[in-house]
Amino acid sequence: MFTFTEPWDMGTGATQIGSQRLRLLGVDWGQIVHPVEIKERIIPADMAGLAPGEREAKFVALNTGMNGVVPAWKLLELLNFPPLVEARATYEREWMVRNGTADT
Repeated sequence: MFTFTEPWDMGTGATQIGSQRLRLLGVDWGQIVHPVEIKERIIPADMAGLAPGEREAKFVALNTGMNGVVPAWKLLELLNFPPLVEARATYEREWMVRNGTADT
C-alpha cells in the first residue's frame, strides 16, 4: 500500500513542480471478513431433525472493506533488527567473495 502526494494544493490552488511523492504505507496481508448468515428457508426445527430451539444455518464471508496491514515503520524496525542486519552483511560479504567482486 502506498500514499501519493499530488503537486496541486487544494487549499491554495498552487502547483509545485517536482513535489510528487510516492511513499510506502505498509504491506497488505489480507482482507478482514465478517461471517454473514444466508437465509434460504426457515423450517420448523422438528422437520429438520433438530432439537427444539436449534436450527441449521449457512454462512458466507462478507468483505468488510477493511484490510490488515503491516505498517511501514514496523517493517523498518524488522529490517534494522541487529541479527538481521548482521545476517545481510554476512551474506553480502560471502556473495562478493563467491562472485569475485571482493576487495583483494
